[in-house]
Amino acid sequence: MKKSEILKTRIELGIRNTKDKFKVFNSCDEVYLGSGKTQFTNSKIYNPYSWANVETIVPRMVAQKPTVEYKPREPMDDFSSEIHTALFKYWWDKDGAFEKVVSWIKNALIYGTGVVKLYWKTTEKEVTSYEFGQDGKPLLDENDEFITNVETVVDFDDPCLEVVNMYDFFLDPEARNIQDAQWAIHRYYKSFDELESAGYYKNLKRLKRYLTSKIEKSPEETERKELAFGHAGEYDETVDNIEIWEMWDKDGLTVMAAGEIIIREQANPFWHGKKPFIALNDSIVPQEFYGKGEIEPVIKLQHALNTIQNQIIDNRTQILMNMWKITGENVDESELIFRPNGIIHLSNEYEKVDPIVPPDLTGNAQKDVSIVKADIQQALGIYDYTKGAESGINKTATGIGLVQEAANARFKHKIQLLEEAIKELGDMVLSLYQQYITDKKVIRVVGEKGEKFVRVLPKDIAGSYDCVPEAGSTLMIDKDKEREEVMNLYATFAAQPFENLKMELMKKMLDKFGMETLKDALDKDIEEWTQRMMQQQEQEAVMAQEQAAMQEQEAAI
Repeated sequence: MKKSEILKTRIELGIRNTKDKFKVFNSCDEVYLGSGKTQFTNSKIYNPYSWANVETIVPRMVAQKPTVEYKPREPMDDFSSEIHTALFKYWWDKDGAFEKVVSWIKNALIYGTGVVKLYWKTTEKEVTSYEFGQDGKPLLDENDEFITNVETVVDFDDPCLEVVNMYDFFLDPEARNIQDAQWAIHRYYKSFDELESAGYYKNLKRLKRYLTSKIEKSPEETERKELAFGHAGEYDETVDNIEIWEMWDKDGLTVMAAGEIIIREQANPFWHGKKPFIALNDSIVPQEFYGKGEIEPVIKLQHALNTIQNQIIDNRTQILMNMWKITGENVDESELIFRPNGIIHLSNEYEKVDPIVPPDLTGNAQKDVSIVKADIQQALGIYDYTKGAESGINKTATGIGLVQEAANARFKHKIQLLEEAIKELGDMVLSLYQQYITDKKVIRVVGEKGEKFVRVLPKDIAGSYDCVPEAGSTLMIDKDKEREEVMNLYATFAAQPFENLKMELMKKMLDKFGMETLKDALDKDIEEWTQRMMQQQEQEAVMAQEQAAMQEQEAAI
């Protein structure tokens, strides 16, 4: 079977296999994006409770950039390991990875699974500058116009992280993870100019005959757009976007455009030999690739919460805006509108006007709301205290502590899953640099004492290394707590003769209080103190020798 036929067969299988899963994704999008479920009530209020849960977890998982360390698998120079760590920090800032990782985590929290793609990207841009004379001023031509130079420079030449749309990712139905899957397919869209400028696609002339004026997005993706923007969006006919299907399997890479033309086919182009995708699950479902997020397990409870709150508002509206029961035909309906000291005129004794007053059913409604919220909190382990809000239960310090401890255990588990994914990401980033850095590369590194530039040569990063993320490095930092801990630790050793330890604790205190500029002064004081201590020790040694000599002389006499 031709590769194009294999790819088409797998695309059809992937679409059929994910159809029900994508419907679940749409339901989660309804809740997260605030659309909710169509209510039979008159009020259309949506309680963003599930949205708040997702937004509460994200800063708990990635409040700052991760700290990673590359450890050699064999005894090597420690300096080389430091270069790898600096290279990862450089890439993180260069690629704007923080925002992408946040989107990756949100996909996992909303859909249960998030996927990112990592590949090498090289882009160029034109830079325009003036031509200067010896006096440092811009030169002028014969028309008194400034002379300019246009130079093409490399704008980006590093690994690129891309957040994959979960509606455009298809995996071998039997697979439990990406790397063990027989195949993985990624759908995306590119313009014809982008394909031409890449330089490695083929059959592009043949592809032009298959281009259509409109791209039909999947019904699930169309519904997601409607939920996010209120409409499906219109196709931009000024851009010739082409539907691309990219498949990775044991044979390597196969790319098909417009559903028909194979434009790229080759062995895996990356040295690491892996599919360039990394998955992150919010909650692992045994024996399944897709996990469960923070919305799917409680989606019906979220709809119940919306319904109860809408019923409360409807009931109160009915009470405040009465309907009327009228006997007779001559009652002026304009007089039925409530107004202070209003009067309803009746023409005879047979006419009658009575208000229809519905019963107030909101008495236990708040209790019902509390019950539904408590069920959601118990299912997800995200309590009001975690969101910074008050709660009507467990108001004692002990009760709050127990609830927070249980919640923190769940957060810690999610962070461990993220760190495992970052470990795989770090391994791929290093492998790409090892493959594509063939000349020296200068990177800017920010350290404790400011910025510095480091020159990286291919030999500096060669070898086998393991990326080890520092546990909890993405968590929020409680500066006040850290300062208190360092000061308490210093107070503990203040009366002890451990001078070196106390000096290091002083450095730590300056660091925690954001006074790094004072470290140089402290270093000088430490150096002077060390010299004084050495001089004192030398003097004591001389005095000890002299005293010993005197004792020997006295003994001889």
